[in-house]
Amino acid sequence: MAGNRYILDTHCLIWFQENNPKIPELVMKMIQNPDNIVLFSQISLFEISIKQKINKLPSFYASIEDVYKQAVSD
Repeated sequence: MAGNRYILDTHCLIWFQENNPKIPELVMKMIQNPDNIVLFSQISLFEISIKQKINKLPSFYASIEDVYKQAVSD
C-alpha cells in the first residue's frame, strides 16, 4: 500500500540531487521513504537546464539525464 504523494519543486529537486543539508531531515525522510510517491514536473528539468546554461547553478554538475535517471529510479 502506497504512502503519501509529494511533488518536489525545482529548488527541492536540485537540493535533493545535491544531497544538500538545507533540506530538513523530515523532508529528506519523506522523499526517501519507498512507501511514498514522489513526483516532479518535467518543467523542472527545463528550469534546471536553463539555470545551468545561464550559470545560475555554478556548483551543480549533474546533467539533465543524470537528474532524470536519479529522480525516476526506484
